[in-house]
Amino acid sequence: MTKDEKSACDADTNSGEKLHQNQSIKSEDTNEYKETDRIISCRAYATVRFQHCDTNTNSGEKLYPNQSIKPEDTNEYKEMDKIFTCRTYAAVRLRRNEMWLQWISIYYSCFTAILALLSLREGSSFLNVPAAIFTVTVAMLVIFANAQKYGSRANDLAVNCNDMRMTLRRFKEALQNGEKEIVNEEYAKFIEQLADSEQHYPVDEYKYGCNQDGRKGRFNKFCWYSYLTLYTLFILCLFGIPVLFICVYWVQLLTLL
Repeated sequence: MTKDEKSACDADTNSGEKLHQNQSIKSEDTNEYKETDRIISCRAYATVRFQHCDTNTNSGEKLYPNQSIKPEDTNEYKEMDKIFTCRTYAAVRLRRNEMWLQWISIYYSCFTAILALLSLREGSSFLNVPAAIFTVTVAMLVIFANAQKYGSRANDLAVNCNDMRMTLRRFKEALQNGEKEIVNEEYAKFIEQLADSEQHYPVDEYKYGCNQDGRKGRFNKFCWYSYLTLYTLFILCLFGIPVLFICVYWVQLLTLL
């Protein structure tokens, strides 16, 4: 033990008194003991989590060196593959949201410009209020898009998915080759990578579960296709509002003739 470590161990951090020979002290009262106990507890918890990688969930046999195992037979690999796939879906979903927001913002901006030109040319007060409404709508869409940060979030998820893909590949190869230590290391690395980006949403799990059989698979398909239907209707409504307004405008013009 070094001189600094010994001096650090001799201090009672709560009372500020030094620990002399034949002087007892409660270990629970020292910050050093609390910090050491916390580290040991965390590592013990991690060890228990990682030991699950050593189990073949079908046969119940432990994975020893030079004993290969099918990755698809372990719950750990299935869960890791599910998280990786769902986060990939989440990145695609965020990029799609960003794309539609950009298109709708451009669409409404062009429509607002057309309304402004028509109001100046025709001098119709009927166009002033809608032009103001659509101008505010465009501003709100831009603010909403900037607040959500779909692009940066999608990029973070994409980078995280690339790291997870490499970890998952090494984990799979280690299982197939029976390399127990590498299995534990890659599993621990995958757990650490979970905090590198945001979590996926339940809708991504519904998409992942569409290939499942039975009642759960039918439920996932129902939820996923319901989400797609509502999403499509919402986009169509946003694009259809200006068209509806134009139709109303032309009907009004025809009635005035």
